[in-house]
Amino acid sequence: MNAIAKIEPRAAAPDILHRRVPEGIPQWLDALSPEELPAARFVAPVERVADKLPKDCVPWLRMDIVALARVFAARAACSELEVRLECIDDDACSRFHQDHVPMRLLSTYRGPGTQWVPPAEADLALRRQRDFRGTVHEMPRFSVGIFAGRRDTSGGVVHRSPPIFGTNLTRLLLCLTPADERCGCPVDH
Repeated sequence: MNAIAKIEPRAAAPDILHRRVPEGIPQWLDALSPEELPAARFVAPVERVADKLPKDCVPWLRMDIVALARVFAARAACSELEVRLECIDDDACSRFHQDHVPMRLLSTYRGPGTQWVPPAEADLALRRQRDFRGTVHEMPRFSVGIFAGRRDTSGGVVHRSPPIFGTNLTRLLLCLTPADERCGCPVDH
């Protein structure tokens, strides 16, 4: 987790930390029905994140979220976070966009990861949206990405949630944002 503290968001691309998870965790998450996946949305001081997570959040997932929250809060120099652990089975945030925050941490525990485009193609992706046929990168599952937002001096990474409507896929996404910035996603979710 100390590597996350060294991640610097930049507009060119999200900084991504690839990581391994304990054996059996991916299979356990994949075996859960969408209704069994833990979900939460709250604002809390970093030291209270564990208390606010759902009781059905297994120990490994709880410890991982708490560890990411502590490191991200230190990196973002904030004491409170907005924590979103979301089950997504539609095209929420599937339009290319830049978040209206200085920075945000994203990690996908189940399903396809967040997609982003290189800066040279960002304007085209924002204009063409689903008709965009350029380069689209996808974060690997369980990796941790720090995305610069529009309120960062770099201008922000153009990204989206992968379109999954009609695929029978359900993503489990962790999103951490400094609490004073709140959600800057252009879609209410």
